Amino acid sequence: MDYSKCPGRCLIFLCLALIFDTAGLVIFVLGIFAQFSFSEFFVFSGPIIIFLSLVFWIFWYLGNIMVSDEELLLPKRGLLIKFTLCVQEGSDSIEEQTCWKRCSLPLCANV
Repeated sequence: MDYSKCPGRCLIFLCLALIFDTAGLVIFVLGIFAQFSFSEFFVFSGPIIIFLSLVFWIFWYLGNIMVSDEELLLPKRGLLIKFTLCVQEGSDSIEEQTCWKRCSLPLCANV
């Protein structure tokens, strides 16, 4: 797909953010100027919808971050793998220390 004509690569998140912004603004303005008995609901829910659109704006922004191949192939990845292996080994040894040994405990006392 040619991304030069699109405003970013995550078009679905951009559309959702714009829809939420527009709906929130319309509901907010409707709550201000319309004379409903429950217009306060619109006044409060409009900004909440606009605030929720921030999630889609963040997803759209994060989806458009460009990372070069050199940054992805840093030698630090080996350190991360070694760290996860150390954590896994440590958790295995802790699990062995805290497990109950059924063989050494009698099931019933002699009556």
